[in-house]
Amino acid sequence: MKVLIVKTSSVGDIIQAFNVLDYFHERFKNIEIDWVVEKANLSLINSHPLINNAILFDMKTWKKKLLKKRTRKSFFSFVTAVGVKL
Repeated sequence: MKVLIVKTSSVGDIIQAFNVLDYFHERFKNIEIDWVVEKANLSLINSHPLINNAILFDMKTWKKKLLKKRTRKSFFSFVTAVGVKL
């Protein structure tokens, strides 16, 4: 199973969202987790042992649709935007 988490900014929110990583790893043994993050928080995401890949997000990249192109190369079983109010 491959999961994509989208939480790009706010250090405190990212740290709180790390609880989701433990949950996924306890329930799914062969899980890979990628995380979409802004450059300012890239080192925080890269330092977490349960995150396989960090996908850098910035507005210029997003506008040029390169983020979509990068994530399209992988199949994700589950995608979540953490902390988003619907």
